[in-house]
Amino acid sequence: MSVRILLEDDVRLDAALEKTGMYLQDGVTEALRVWFKKLKIPVLPVPQPPARG
Repeated sequence: MSVRILLEDDVRLDAALEKTGMYLQDGVTEALRVWFKKLKIPVLPVPQPPARG
């Protein structure tokens, strides 16, 4: 996934990652999980690719 964010959010993201010691992937994953929980989005099963035959 690739996204563009506003410069002000990028600066805040960098500060949060530095403060927590997290890497970008971990910080984004944590933020998404908090957001999903707030919105009550359930954990859904991940679709499996079709078997090669």
